[in-house]
Amino acid sequence: MKTLQQGFSLIELLVVIAIIGILAAVGTTGYNAYIDGAKSKTAQANLDTIVTTLTNEDMAVSAGVSSPNAASCADGVKACVAAILLVNTSTNPYGGDYTIDTSVTVVDATALTCTDADAEPDNNGEIEIVVSGRTVTSFVCIAGTLTAGPGVTLSAMSGVV
Repeated sequence: MKTLQQGFSLIELLVVIAIIGILAAVGTTGYNAYIDGAKSKTAQANLDTIVTTLTNEDMAVSAGVSSPNAASCADGVKACVAAILLVNTSTNPYGGDYTIDTSVTVVDATALTCTDADAEPDNNGEIEIVVSGRTVTSFVCIAGTLTAGPGVTLSAMSGVV
């Protein structure tokens, strides 16, 4: 006599659950890598935008062209970056807004560190603009590493001020 088998055995169910678990683990790892890559590219793009805007404002100051930030930019790089950030709508992809006091610093020498006292990446996405005379170098913290951004030479703006 032939018996009918109904449903799945426990072994078959466990094998299917194990396969689904493996696929989920691989997918989650790939997704996290994708998100981290997108955040780092966004942070670098934000830095590029700020430096490009700073260069454009320097050209406007030297040409005597009126721009929304021209008055501030005539006072120096720090004032210009502060004015640029007031109209900047980009945010730190790792969390938080860019402000002159916290996430973007304008200094005479590199002071930004990408790790806190516990050696954990803490300042991801933060930007530093280093001014030496009329030369501006930029940095951004990405994945706990200080990454160099674009550098420019300003012709009209004075130093940090």
